Order: sequence, then C-alpha cells, then structure tokens
Amino acid sequence: MVSERHRRQGLADGLYRDLFERATAAGHDRIVCEVNLEPPNPGSDAFHEGMGFVAVGRAELQPSGKTVRYWEKLL
Repeated sequence: MVSERHRRQGLADGLYRDLFERATAAGHDRIVCEVNLEPPNPGSDAFHEGMGFVAVGRAELQPSGKTVRYWEKLL
C-alpha cells in the first residue's frame, strides 16, 4: 500500500520487484495477493495486471461484507 501522496513515483513497482527477486532466491514459485472488489479498487487492479498478475479467484469476506479478488504471479 502506497499513500496517495507518494503514488506514481515507482515505489510500489520497486517494492514488488524486490519481493519477486527475494521470493525467487528463496525458492518460491509464485506471489499472491488480494485486492478489494467491493469496495472497488480499480487502480490496484490495473497496477497488479500491469505487473503480470492474473486474477485467480474471489471471495466474500464476513463479517466485513467485503468482496476481494485474488491475484497470482508466477515467478
């Protein structure tokens, strides 16, 4: 999560690229995350798609009432 004030500066991209490198070095073969569908978060959806993540599922979380999308990126 990057604050609005610091978005579009490459921070999230850098954090993820570092995560991908460390996960690969540790022998992991994928990274997964969840992004809100309700309430919607189209900016995060676009970011994750741009980073090569693929939507692999969704869930309705109780008792919060949120609906989330699960994303996966194979390393």
